[in-house]
Amino acid sequence: MADGYFVDAKYPDVAAALKALGWHAVRHWTFPTCRLRYVNYAKVQWANVKPNVIINHLHHAVLLSQKHELLAHLQRRPSIHAIFPRSVTSPDAWIPLFLYAQALLVLKNPAAFANHVTTALTIGAEIQRQNPRPSYARIHGLQMMDVKFLSDNEAALRPFFVMLPRTPTYEAVDADIQTAIDGILSHLEACDRQFHFVSTRNLWIAKPSGLSQGRGIELVTSLAEIHSVWAATGTPMVVQQYIERPLLIMGRKFDIRQWVLVTDVAPVVIYWYKSCYLRFSATDYCVAHDEALRDKTMHLCNNSVQKHVSAPAHHDIPEHMWPLQRFQQHLQEIGREEVWVERLCPAMQYACVEAIESVASKLRRVGKGFEWLGLDYIIDEAFNVWLLEVNVSPDVSHSTHTTAALVPEATKDMLALILHNDETRGWQRLDLDAVAAHGSQHCAA
Repeated sequence: MADGYFVDAKYPDVAAALKALGWHAVRHWTFPTCRLRYVNYAKVQWANVKPNVIINHLHHAVLLSQKHELLAHLQRRPSIHAIFPRSVTSPDAWIPLFLYAQALLVLKNPAAFANHVTTALTIGAEIQRQNPRPSYARIHGLQMMDVKFLSDNEAALRPFFVMLPRTPTYEAVDADIQTAIDGILSHLEACDRQFHFVSTRNLWIAKPSGLSQGRGIELVTSLAEIHSVWAATGTPMVVQQYIERPLLIMGRKFDIRQWVLVTDVAPVVIYWYKSCYLRFSATDYCVAHDEALRDKTMHLCNNSVQKHVSAPAHHDIPEHMWPLQRFQQHLQEIGREEVWVERLCPAMQYACVEAIESVASKLRRVGKGFEWLGLDYIIDEAFNVWLLEVNVSPDVSHSTHTTAALVPEATKDMLALILHNDETRGWQRLDLDAVAAHGSQHCAA
């Protein structure tokens, strides 16, 4: 009798590919001929998975997709400061990070925030004192102000917990004060890999841990907003520093969705799909005006958000999406053809491996399990890569012409790998030692 499969309706490409290979559908996964089950993670009853059954999940893989769990595990790896934007899971932990970013905002724009320069210098000098060795701080992370400093300076810091008003008329900064500012900024830039996240705004993005597709995400700029969002959510949440100056294409913000397969955990085996795709915002990027901070179509690149925009897409960004080949063409057009192979892709692979390795000791391969993940990255204007999140059961619908072209081929290639160990197609096994070597150089830079 032919091999049987049970596949959720949301994965028609898997069912079609298996049928083409001579497999037959069964009405329930408990049928004795069912050798492959392809479902959402929440539907797996792990105690009932048989040793000979192929299943499209690894036990505890949700540690990657639950944002607070991913952060907790990444925090145990020194690489976090080079691959993941500064993030916290509580208002108390957020306060010193927010105050540091406020100080950077003021010191980088002293004429615009003249009334707050003294407090910003106090914060900056304390951070400098806490981090006397820039090379050490760059690798191991910036030490923030301690509880005593916060307590001793409570009155002076209280006005910093709001979105700071700009000075109505800009005046030149005193030369001695500017010299002090320049000295502190120079030291902090040497210490902090994420120094450039703050430019003209102090922005943070609050993400409910268990939600996807942009649901519940808010941009926040003050302590009051943080408390309001936390109170309204009632679930674990990650608050992450917003990258104010991302790389833009034709004035639009974008992120990159990359697929990977994890086929074993002892040792870890990771396959990287040959083609990723870019997801664009529907609105030109600008944070100069306060009202723009509430426009999710500008800040969130998820297709689930962008597909509801009524305005037509950019004429050169159909359906708000590009395949990798179009991105590579764009890099060539701007004279940066080499940056994908030499910098961006290796950095993405390093962040991917670090994220998976951070939870690897807790992953369990039950039956013949594997995991198809969708990783989301953003590139800043200096071509640095930052991991934003990891998705279990990523969207593989034909939502656009780009995904409709990618998904069926990736699915067939996945099945060739899982069923027949065929590594000659689209999924390329990562050399983890080579990825780690590149990452070590990156973290040391």
